[in-house]
Amino acid sequence: MEASLRAPVKPKPKEFGLDELDLKGRTVKDIVLSESLSSVLMVLGTVLAIWALGWWGIGAACLGLGVLYVLRRLLNIVLHTDRDEGRKNYRDAISEYYSELHKYDAYLDSLEQRNKDVSASSGNKIP
Repeated sequence: MEASLRAPVKPKPKEFGLDELDLKGRTVKDIVLSESLSSVLMVLGTVLAIWALGWWGIGAACLGLGVLYVLRRLLNIVLHTDRDEGRKNYRDAISEYYSELHKYDAYLDSLEQRNKDVSASSGNKIP
């Protein structure tokens, strides 16, 4: 006989030292260190470097990308807070919750299908 699964419990932000505003709000630090801002800066930097330096601009843009990456990484390490750690842990817990929820739904679907198969083989009709 199969072991039954329990429904997963959704993690709460309070368990990670957060409130709803911590999850919804974006700080200046989040914006400055975001991938999207880095992408915009890199595209603009590449265009300006190629315009100003010609083919040498490609090399300058690559160098700029390396500097931008190192700078973002260092700032991310230096400016890391407990709130950032809580947000990361909460996101990981939510991801795990949805994974477990998917497994639980699949388990319930298999039980429902098995019950339908048993009822169909015994001649009983389930509405």
